[in-house]
Amino acid sequence: MKIIIEKIEVGTQFWDGRYGPFVCTQKPEFQKVNDGQDEGYFWLGKDSYGSVCEFLWIEKYSHYGPKVYLEQEYFSPEELKKAMLK
Repeated sequence: MKIIIEKIEVGTQFWDGRYGPFVCTQKPEFQKVNDGQDEGYFWLGKDSYGSVCEFLWIEKYSHYGPKVYLEQEYFSPEELKKAMLK
């Protein structure tokens, strides 16, 4: 996941598991979090409705997410049908 997060730049489209797409508005920055107890990547993204969302990924807590993808990995039945008919 760290390798994928490091590829995100401002303007990059990404997904968080089944949610998205989001567009990065603040590049992921490696910083101290949780009152300096941990280090992780923090960044901002905007969803398709214009809402700004905060993302935080800490390696030792990576099982909690976010699960970041640079391509859509999950599809609704309607999206899957549309994709297969192309």
